[in-house]
Amino acid sequence: RRGALGAMPVIFPSDGESRGKKRADVIKAADIHTSYAYAIFAGQKFPARDKILRLALAMRLTLEECQRCLKFCQYPVLYPKIRRDAVLIRALHTHQSVLLCNQALDDAGEKPLD
Repeated sequence: RRGALGAMPVIFPSDGESRGKKRADVIKAADIHTSYAYAIFAGQKFPARDKILRLALAMRLTLEECQRCLKFCQYPVLYPKIRRDAVLIRALHTHQSVLLCNQALDDAGEKPLD
């Protein structure tokens, strides 16, 4: 299994707030099932790469913070020469919502975030 589940709360803070947003608001913005998201925050579930990206967008993480999360979970970091990743990088830089990011991915002919 990738990474250490017990350390997931370190990457996704469990203090209830992120950048002034309450955890419930982050989960809603990420459009992830509530119980699954809380299990991720508690370190009980290991998120897929796209779930990490959804949470990163919802928490308004910087590109560097998002890359750190992906590395920690042993997923490939975002690479600007890959078209899908380039769209995701732009979404992180411009603090797009998951919905807007998925629209941009669709417009680019790329698979939206799962």
